[in-house]
Parts: sequence; C-alpha cells; structure tokens
Amino acid sequence: MDQAKLIASGINYNMGLRRFAGKALIYEKYLKQFAEDPNFPKLEEEMQREAYKDAFKTAHALKGVIGTLSIDRLFVIISELVEALREENIVKAKEIMIEADAEYREVVGVLKECSAK
Repeated sequence: MDQAKLIASGINYNMGLRRFAGKALIYEKYLKQFAEDPNFPKLEEEMQREAYKDAFKTAHALKGVIGTLSIDRLFVIISELVEALREENIVKAKEIMIEADAEYREVVGVLKECSAK
C-alpha cells in the first residue's frame, strides 16, 4: 500500500503498524477490510431513521475499530459524534455526521485505490 497516500488521508500508518506489532501485511489486511466494513453505512441508516440509541452503539463500535487502525482524522470526528449522541444533542450529531461522511468517503476511496494496486 502507498504509505504516503494513507498518511495524507489521515491514517497514522506508523502508529497503526505499532499496534499490529510491526506486521505490515496484517495491518494492511485490516485496513483493506475497513473499506468493506458495514458499520458506517449502518450508522448512516440509523441516523436517517432517527434511531439515535442504535446510532450511538454503532458509532461507539466504529470508534474502536477506527482507533485500532489509527485512522486519526476520522477517529476525532467519530469521537465527537459519539459524545454528541451520548449527550442526546441531535442537532450537533447531525452536523458532525455530515463531516464524518465526507471524511469516511475520502479514507475509503484512498484505501480502495491503494488496494487495487
């Protein structure tokens, strides 16, 4: 995978690699799998149907996966979303979700591009 592209997209490649004990093939395998992970689409669907308690659970789970993979920019955004949902601040959660969607699409686009090579 193109480390420069991953880093430019907000993935802290070096930290992620450390989390996976320096095993680049395993780390990159999980990065590739993240592009197919169903949790973000599930989160979008839950937000659209106003199932905010479910959205909180999904966002919290997603936060853990994103943190483990060191997708740092998206991690910050999803963390803010989790807090907004925890506080039941739906207006703020909806605003953050717009930002999360854009960041998620950028990261997944880069992961798919890097995986295709």
